[in-house]
Amino acid sequence: MSNYIKTGNTVHVHPGNSIQTGSELFPGIYRIVITMQDMFLDEVADFELPTKLLGGIDKKADRIIRTFEDRPKNTGVLMSGLKGSGKSLLAKLVSMKLKARNYPTIIVSLEQISPQVCSFLSAIDTDCVVIMDELDKVDEEKQTCLLGLLDGTSTGRKLYMLTGNNKYKVSSWLLNRPGRVFYNFEYTGLDVNVIREYCENELRNKEYIDDIIHVAKGIQDVSFDVLVSLVEECNRYNESPREFIDIMSCEKARDM
Repeated sequence: MSNYIKTGNTVHVHPGNSIQTGSELFPGIYRIVITMQDMFLDEVADFELPTKLLGGIDKKADRIIRTFEDRPKNTGVLMSGLKGSGKSLLAKLVSMKLKARNYPTIIVSLEQISPQVCSFLSAIDTDCVVIMDELDKVDEEKQTCLLGLLDGTSTGRKLYMLTGNNKYKVSSWLLNRPGRVFYNFEYTGLDVNVIREYCENELRNKEYIDDIIHVAKGIQDVSFDVLVSLVEECNRYNESPREFIDIMSCEKARDM
């Protein structure tokens, strides 16, 4: 059984019974810190979430959580596709919902993915969430160290929330393998209902809603970042986006 020592915001993981401490990792959000002599967890601030959640993301998060708690082994979730479309938001929402149920979260940065870090995670035998952003930027060879974690050969039951912009740069050993990655959410652009819902909440002149939807359909892979900017500009100048879309920094897919 692993032991955990917390000093301030720092947590050290010790295998076996070498130190008599608590036998579970304390609830919180942690990042991994690697030094020349050590590897440990550092507690960071909670994730900030928007006051209003759009597009059924809350329902999606609840499904992930229910599946994770129902399954007896590790669960992997891959969120891939367009930048700024809500992948990281879903991971953060799941994390915060589970923190309220006393599950800790561990954040692994892309440059930290390695056999050494995988061994460190294996030593943590507390049920927890592990977030790995931008997995597609990690060499496929380095991604292979994750197979043992996702296969459930490590101690403790973990929910792995993996994000990437390009699904085809994620290891083929992780795709089409529900035993490793149970859910695969693909983000190709904002749904019309999400655009309308956001405009109903944030757009001052509601007469421009249909114009925003029309313009958004003509943008290559419209993201939430693009939508926010369109609404912001409409509110600032009380103009239809048809009047300023040509000077906006977004790629047009076709004539509008």
